[in-house]
Amino acid sequence: MTPHNDPPAGPPAPIAVVGMSCRLPGADGIAEFWALLRRGGTAFSGVPEVRRRDWPPDALPPADVGTDPQGGFLSWVDQFDAAFFGMSPREAAALDPQHRLTLELAWEALEDSGQPRQRWAGRRAGVFVGAIADDYAALVHRAGPAAVDRHTFTGLQRGLIANRVSRLLGLTGPSLTVDAGQCSSLLAVHLACEQLWAGDVDLALAGGVHLNLAPDGWLAAARFGVLARSGASVPFDTAADGFRRGEGGGLVVLKPLRLAEADGDDIYCSCSAERPTTTATTRIRRYPPSPVRRRCCVGRTGGPGCRRPTCSTSSCTAPAPGGATGWRRPPSARWSAGAGSLTSPRGSAR
Repeated sequence: MTPHNDPPAGPPAPIAVVGMSCRLPGADGIAEFWALLRRGGTAFSGVPEVRRRDWPPDALPPADVGTDPQGGFLSWVDQFDAAFFGMSPREAAALDPQHRLTLELAWEALEDSGQPRQRWAGRRAGVFVGAIADDYAALVHRAGPAAVDRHTFTGLQRGLIANRVSRLLGLTGPSLTVDAGQCSSLLAVHLACEQLWAGDVDLALAGGVHLNLAPDGWLAAARFGVLARSGASVPFDTAADGFRRGEGGGLVVLKPLRLAEADGDDIYCSCSAERPTTTATTRIRRYPPSPVRRRCCVGRTGGPGCRRPTCSTSSCTAPAPGGATGWRRPPSARWSAGAGSLTSPRGSAR
């Protein structure tokens, strides 16, 4: 019997990305995000007034976060088409907006992949979503007992985000929310690939979602000393002095490359290998990893039985520099119906 921790006999079969969706600051979809990158734009702004109006006056002390803390924010996170997803307005208002956003992204990603809608139900497909925040729960509980109803118990559980997608779409594969700190989304993709390589599923949705709705996270990050005093995020630069907080969500539809090619799917790219690097021995710290640690991370990716990650773009339909955007189909719904106020969850449900 081969020990479980032995390296695989050969490199894993490539996994194709056949669908994508995203909602990011300044970009409501893949095409908009690519346009933002192409023009070198920025999507940072002050905290939206709709979020700050009911925060305590002293929630963000200027001494900690400055007079106008900057970040990346989504528009209209309090909007959701409840009827489209078969929900009552009261249930939709009780849902953490991270649940609602993930439902939208899952639908859009599957539409983008070209998977026939009538074949979603009963599909052996997994859902893996990275999520680490509970800001909406903090807002609801701060509003008092009147804000709690029969939908609150499940609506505020981030552990049910992936399950809600599986239930709505009728998917029968593994379904779990991943909380692994800053690498939650990457670990979600890793778990999805493992299920595909094992043959437990033939399709997977993977990605992550994060919303900064309450002031608590801003204050905690400021007092931990990780917010950029210069007001700029400059990753991998010696001038870096912290980061700006951002939010958003994104999902990819994954499928074994051989199946994607056999089915004639449009393929954005393929993943040949990946390894997670978060371990129980990782220290929580504010300084960059040592050169030894960096070599270790790179070595794990190219270790025994694995090839280094590659991106095949020969049949890529994603936007490419100097070419057309390649965006194929817009979402079928605009997600425009009101679902509730962020700070008064019962207030504007219709």
